Amino acid sequence: MPSHSLTVPRRPRILLVDDDCEVLNALERVLRRAEPRWEVLTAVDGIEALAVLDEEAIDVLVTDLHMPKMDGFRLLTRLARSHPETVRIVHSSHTATLGTELIRYLAHNVLTKPAAYHDVITMLRWATGVAASLPPRAEALQDQSLRPGRSSPR
Repeated sequence: MPSHSLTVPRRPRILLVDDDCEVLNALERVLRRAEPRWEVLTAVDGIEALAVLDEEAIDVLVTDLHMPKMDGFRLLTRLARSHPETVRIVHSSHTATLGTELIRYLAHNVLTKPAAYHDVITMLRWATGVAASLPPRAEALQDQSLRPGRSSPR
């Protein structure tokens, strides 16, 4: 008789990246209370975020743009190539000075600081839903439509 095992779905993982520890801690607390099923991880800069991404499968990354060591632009550029399956969201007070096309190439969506907690939670509910529908990493890397430099529907 064949054994039937039930696979328990993994909790959605969200990585918050911001050099402002007060913002980072407040967001982490709010998200953990709003959606206990989410696994919320944090990093204080792009280098630390890449280290987390090397160890963990991340569904959604939310990053500030202006940080020391490695800023959000460089992080998003690397992430688009190395982890195309990760939904990328910019969370910054500097979005007004950026070109819309630049942000659209680097990120799937934008939250302007200061964002209301309700808006952040709504955005992350959307993003975790999108992430759940994307192919796993190995398939995403093979999919021509997800590679940087290729046009993909938005």
